[in-house]
Amino acid sequence: MNQGIQYNQWPPYVKVATALSSKNFFSSRVYKFPIVLGWILLVAGVAESVYNFAFNKSYSYELLYSLGYIVIGGLSLWTGLASKWIATHSSWEERFENRSSSLNKTIYIVLTILALGLLVGRFFT
Repeated sequence: MNQGIQYNQWPPYVKVATALSSKNFFSSRVYKFPIVLGWILLVAGVAESVYNFAFNKSYSYELLYSLGYIVIGGLSLWTGLASKWIATHSSWEERFENRSSSLNKTIYIVLTILALGLLVGRFFT
């Protein structure tokens, strides 16, 4: 267990990314998978955007679909990097001893709703 930086000194992106984490709910101690998945989705989204723009000359839903990959990949990468930051600079126990602010929880919920909306739009429209 790393007894490093105190929670009140953590970077804001780490606090937001772990806003709803608890010992029993959404505590991701594995950070390599979300980082790899995030990069894959980011690259796929950018490649699909370039393809649609270059060959389809389309500005419609195809670009919105690729934006879904980019946003979800970015959020996955962000979550993985936040978990990696905790593993290298502090500890999950430090996180669980402190409550997240309402602002951090709200930002996390809004980003989750955005990602879910793009996911639903990608696969169910």
